[in-house]
Amino acid sequence: MPLRSPLQPAGLAALFALLAPVAAAAPDPTAWPPATRESRPWTRWWWPGSAVDPANLTSQLEELAAAGLGGVEITPIYGARGAESRYVRFLSPSWMELLAHTGREARRLGLGVDMATGTGWPFGGPWVQPADARQKMVLQEGRLTGEPTRMQVKRAAPGGEGLVVDPYSAAALGRYLAPFERAFAAFPRDLVRGQFHDSFEYFNASWTARLPAVFRARHGYDLQTYATALTARDAATVARWTGR
Repeated sequence: MPLRSPLQPAGLAALFALLAPVAAAAPDPTAWPPATRESRPWTRWWWPGSAVDPANLTSQLEELAAAGLGGVEITPIYGARGAESRYVRFLSPSWMELLAHTGREARRLGLGVDMATGTGWPFGGPWVQPADARQKMVLQEGRLTGEPTRMQVKRAAPGGEGLVVDPYSAAALGRYLAPFERAFAAFPRDLVRGQFHDSFEYFNASWTARLPAVFRARHGYDLQTYATALTARDAATVARWTGR
């Protein structure tokens, strides 16, 4: 039987038959891209008093998934009156198990989970010591120094009450994060996508202990030389110290 060349009619027909599915599968450049978990809207998910339980967590996650959301961001907050007996302390073993249940159910439903690295706002908690707490700049005996503001976490969840951390100190932040590192040491890594800072509301936070040294290193002169001018409330004092 003679062999046919691929360029003969029968051979061309066979070639077109092979290429047809490829041409049909070519993407439409004007088509709307498939919705992913990250491209769908997410919602903040308040946990009042962290008075949550597995059954209701699952139920709410199923409703959110059915509505087309992509994920949740969890923020524990102050409790609801009348539910005090159901409060769960933030980062306690019971709280971490509830978070793990949330992560497993969210994964089953194709949802993502983020969480604030704290409760209420801004960062702070019962483990923040006064030396690591937020301070404001004051003038004492002609020199700049810090004065504690004693600001407490606003609308904190149970277990998250306490002093607000100094937002400008890496060392203070490290000590603030230590309880999270312990709580999450054995936690499955794939259940929470990420953690975030909820709100930078460090009112009157104008001082940290390393400010004078860092200022000198960056600008080449001593900030304390102009301490009085920096804290002055009237133009005459500023002019006397700056010559302007």
